Amino acid sequence: MTYRELLLQAELKLDHNDITLGEFEQMIAPLNREVDALNKIRTEIEQNAYPIVHGVNNHEKGMTLYGILQVIDKYKAESEEV
Repeated sequence: MTYRELLLQAELKLDHNDITLGEFEQMIAPLNREVDALNKIRTEIEQNAYPIVHGVNNHEKGMTLYGILQVIDKYKAESEEV
């Protein structure tokens, strides 16, 4: 089941009063953990990005693929511990 399907199923059950709000929160907990992890990954990549100079007044930032993969692996390992 995808996270989207999980959310839709939980919303449907909540709308039909088959579950309580607390049960809804429990059902979507995996989705919330995933979103939190993705937000942490994005934040860390943004913080570690360095300026890329292509020309005058260019404010792009970048990070190596290796660096990005290290950040992803770090949070992947953390999520597997839970």
